Amino acid sequence: MQILINRDGQQFGPFTLDQVNQALAAGQLLPTDIAYFEGLQQWTPLTQIQGVVIPGAAPMVAPVPVQPEVAAVEPVMSGAPIVEGATAVAAKKKKIIMISGISTGIIAVTCVLLFVWPGFLKSPEVPKVEIIKPNPVVPGPPDGSGLQLPDVSDLGPVGYFADIKPILDAKCVSCHGTEKKKGDLDMSNEQGLAAGADGNPVYVANKPGESLIVELIYHPDDPMPPEDKEQLTEDEKKKIVAWIAQGAKFD
Repeated sequence: MQILINRDGQQFGPFTLDQVNQALAAGQLLPTDIAYFEGLQQWTPLTQIQGVVIPGAAPMVAPVPVQPEVAAVEPVMSGAPIVEGATAVAAKKKKIIMISGISTGIIAVTCVLLFVWPGFLKSPEVPKVEIIKPNPVVPGPPDGSGLQLPDVSDLGPVGYFADIKPILDAKCVSCHGTEKKKGDLDMSNEQGLAAGADGNPVYVANKPGESLIVELIYHPDDPMPPEDKEQLTEDEKKKIVAWIAQGAKFD
């Protein structure tokens, strides 16, 4: 089984049971660490994981069966040969029972060690514990608050039919038109553009920094149009920003 270790919110592993026991013996893992493997319902302290050997704690060993002592046979009848024969047989049985009990105990201890610590007969090799760093948080798409907009103060009045519609027809309508309407957005006419995408507006008049269309065309990782389509030029982007900043009028 593959065991994951957690200490104070940091996760290690996965390890085999053998590696966990070796790391505990080397002090790289602590008895207070918690563990999880497939089949457990929740993270559990190492001390409660079956098969984990905590340094200083005696492993569970199967008890060695103890046979009752055979009482010495008292002679009932006179005659030394009868008494000596019974005593010799009892002593021999007792010796056989003791040897059998010791052998059984040795086998039981060996089996327990092989189960708990399969590599106890080999030279211990302390595994190198690799600390797994938490995955970095991947930022989502920009929300407009940190969007760096171009300076459009040098642009004169921008008209929808004169400036914006030709750009949309050339670069956007192939995916957002009457025939193909991705995101339920039709940019082929002013009615569809004003209706927005899935019922949500794609622009906010006088506020380009809060307009979805501006966020998308300036997205740092996945700008629109997509890479396999003809891209907007910087001049075309600035005209869209200026049109919205000037009130997004359909003149």
